Amino acid sequence: MALIVEDGTGLSTAESYVSVTEATTFHAARGVADALWADLDTDVKEAALRKACDYMVQTYRGRWKGFMKSQTQALDWPRYHVFPDPAFVYALASDSVPVLVKNACCALALKATTTVLLDDITATGAVIHEQVGPLSVNYEPNGQRTARYPAIDRGLSTLLQDSGSIFQATALLG
Repeated sequence: MALIVEDGTGLSTAESYVSVTEATTFHAARGVADALWADLDTDVKEAALRKACDYMVQTYRGRWKGFMKSQTQALDWPRYHVFPDPAFVYALASDSVPVLVKNACCALALKATTTVLLDDITATGAVIHEQVGPLSVNYEPNGQRTARYPAIDRGLSTLLQDSGSIFQATALLG
């Protein structure tokens, strides 16, 4: 099944922010070893791009600045009324996907080829004690339960609302 790439119109069937060709160009420009991306079959790359977008939707939906262009669009971008930085006088174009989002999708797709981005984790937190024989593991009770990718979070930070902005927007709406 051919990968359906968001074209800036808010497709209801979009599965990725970038094509396999765009992702390959992204990784080649960053010197990613051939075996890590370029040598993969197209089907594997497409599946990885879908998984990257699944991760982005589940992780960032509700945190993006601005508003989705359409109620029926499958992915969170395109959006309108997005000002990446208070110093920006103009909003980002509402008929495209920002380069930062595309880059994050490419980076996450590479990770998706070797790990499960949205893995079910049964532990309740970070390991605070571990014993090898006879197995004993203690978890931090309030620790993070899912994998996080700080480099991705930082790369997208200008497009994400901080918790204060979310609260302010909610308060304004009602």
